[in-house]
Amino acid sequence: MANQRQLGWLVSAAQAAQKAGHKWPAAAACEAADESAWGISTPPNSNNVLGIKVFSGWTGPAVDANGTEQRPDGSWTGPQLDKWCVFPDLEGCFAEQVRILQEPRYAEAMAATAIEDYILKESAVWSTSLAKGRVVLAIYNAHKEALDAALSENISLVSAENQA
Repeated sequence: MANQRQLGWLVSAAQAAQKAGHKWPAAAACEAADESAWGISTPPNSNNVLGIKVFSGWTGPAVDANGTEQRPDGSWTGPQLDKWCVFPDLEGCFAEQVRILQEPRYAEAMAATAIEDYILKESAVWSTSLAKGRVVLAIYNAHKEALDAALSENISLVSAENQA
């Protein structure tokens, strides 16, 4: 279970994903929590909470930083120096993911009608860890009610608690 700072960050990330037009903003936020250690482990000054590496066609700014990936056999690479995309804010990072998710390799995930199905199918393609889908799903299940409430009411949990 997340602490108050983590939960506030998760809700803010979900709201940013929602503003970016993500079909599954709560799932995107939970994935970002896993990828970035709840927003604290990202390439420097990048707002890159999803670990998006510079790719062919990327025209935005980039930063060098170390990263790791899990191979299909379960072993890990790195740390190795990679180039990472830099975004102006979290919404920009999620907007890039929305664009990437239009690629044919994500068609099955994007056709999902349940968030749990989306998480597992998307993680099978966009993954730096064999356990990623299970981890993201666990984060979602632990915070589903708070995420659903914040997204449906479009409010911040932190603001709501400060008003109480």
